[in-house]
Amino acid sequence: MDNYTQAEQKIPLSLDAGFSKTLEHLPLTFSFMLSQMNRGNDSNYIEMVDRWKAGFEFNVHPAVSLRAGLNRTVQKSLKIGNKNSFTGATFGLGINYKHFRVDLSYWNWGDIGSPMQFGFNYMF
Repeated sequence: MDNYTQAEQKIPLSLDAGFSKTLEHLPLTFSFMLSQMNRGNDSNYIEMVDRWKAGFEFNVHPAVSLRAGLNRTVQKSLKIGNKNSFTGATFGLGINYKHFRVDLSYWNWGDIGSPMQFGFNYMF
């Protein structure tokens, strides 16, 4: 039991900062985020700003949203050689009906695969 009580470990921490902007005359929201800003070499700002995520959400109808995005961190870490692909790209669809929300998304992980995610929410 001493092995578990005597070991000290740092608490995981990830510092992220971002913003979203919905356009005034178009049902489009743009989001941008710098992620894991506290990781890596503190003096290498290029490395810090190269870990970003960006996305768009277009509200086709009050009940339907189309989404797309890019996760640069995933793109860099899973890119194989000089292969230019859509690794890190995401695409999605959201449907709202009364208190229910259904989300469907596709995430391209390059050679690893491309999972589909499904979400079902009830808002009360």
